[in-house]
Amino acid sequence: MRTMKTLVISAVAVLGLLATTQVANAAPKKQTVKFSVTGDCKGEEEMIEGESDDNCKIVATISSASPSRSAVLEQLNDDDEWDEAAKAKSKSGKVSFKIDATDEDDLWLDGDFTFRVVVAKSGSNKAYTSKEYTFTFTPAESTDEDEDEDSGSGEASSKQKSKSTGDKKLDAVMDKMDDKNTTFDDNCEKSFGADCKLMFTSTGPNWAKLSATKWQPMCEKLLKQSADNCKKMYGSFGPPSGGSNNQPSSGGSGGQPSSGGSNNQPSSGGVAITAESIKKACTTAGIEDCTAIVKLMMDAMAAGNFFIE
Repeated sequence: MRTMKTLVISAVAVLGLLATTQVANAAPKKQTVKFSVTGDCKGEEEMIEGESDDNCKIVATISSASPSRSAVLEQLNDDDEWDEAAKAKSKSGKVSFKIDATDEDDLWLDGDFTFRVVVAKSGSNKAYTSKEYTFTFTPAESTDEDEDEDSGSGEASSKQKSKSTGDKKLDAVMDKMDDKNTTFDDNCEKSFGADCKLMFTSTGPNWAKLSATKWQPMCEKLLKQSADNCKKMYGSFGPPSGGSNNQPSSGGSGGQPSSGGSNNQPSSGGVAITAESIKKACTTAGIEDCTAIVKLMMDAMAAGNFFIE
């Protein structure tokens, strides 16, 4: 009887030992890590001062709370290398890093900043690295400047050049032309050909090449303005004095200066400037060799680029 009891106790002890050994030898379940972004920067949205909250975070979620994992927040520098920005250990299966929207002087950041999170290896649990997250921060003054620029819509903008017809309705028409998103009559090229490309550009009319004769019919038909309004608009926004390409606006014509001379000869007090008069002036001034001066002045007058005021 005692022998039977001893055998039973021994069997139970063996089974218990085997069970304990199996549990001890059972491999723990490996951890996995997932990354996410929370706050107003979620989806890598732009962070704008005054509109966005300073609540941007990158979160690493670990599949099990144990063991605890170490993680590092890294920031990409100008040399395309990673710098350690912060480090922390997971708690309850999570570790989060706040992405500050302000600098050490408490000023809102300006520009693009790229981060990633690296969860270190722990035992048999491998290391994990998040994707690269790029966040754009824009201070309030930058958005104000953008609004000012957008109101003009480009280099040819009437607002940027401080020009006006004095008529709000006509100025509004010009502002629309300056807006690259505004569309007009699609049949423009059928009626006016290549001139349409001068009338409608991404920054408004190309005043440098758009003459009054080209502007007038397109303005009347495409902008649906009266002849007088079109003349008024061109006079206010076009080349000085409504002049066309390569023509002086000071009253001269045919490439001639307006200082009273003729045949490209400027005058001073009604006396034409000639090669001989220049030589005499050189002699009076005590200049012995005046050849270079004569050539320079005569060439300039021939090109219409020499004026006496």
